[in-house]
Amino acid sequence: MAVCAGHLPIHVGAVLPQQEGQFCITANTVESSVADLTTERPYLCYPLGTQAETPEALITFKAAVAVPTQAAGPDRLRGQIIIDFFGLNAREQLHRDRARMMTVFSPALLAQQQGQASALDLDLIARVDSPNLPHANCLRAFKGLWASDATMASQVFEQCGYIC
Repeated sequence: MAVCAGHLPIHVGAVLPQQEGQFCITANTVESSVADLTTERPYLCYPLGTQAETPEALITFKAAVAVPTQAAGPDRLRGQIIIDFFGLNAREQLHRDRARMMTVFSPALLAQQQGQASALDLDLIARVDSPNLPHANCLRAFKGLWASDATMASQVFEQCGYIC
């Protein structure tokens, strides 16, 4: 039984993509108390406050593409559901905006890697850790790529220039 958003009694089951932009919950309808629901694990995270993990625990980025942080298991499914539900890879403008942000930060990261970073470069790099930065998770993943594989990060930077 699949019941799509809009007419949802309490359900037990998995959220599955039905059509682009639509998600349904599959399972039989059951009567449940709030106490019964405390053992359920949500598919979407609640990124405000300290009640749940941050989205970065479930989603990271390879260049401008959102990917689950886990290779397998329930957290991989949660990450993929969030990516699909919010269309994180389905909107071209998001890819362009992420690429634009990477091109802003890349020269500073390159200068730091080469030991030539100015105070302005270091200040810009420090802003990657700001929670108010647009596309912060993407930029933090990109900063990590510079630290682990500067050659690949340089190639990503070059490609981002073409996307913008």
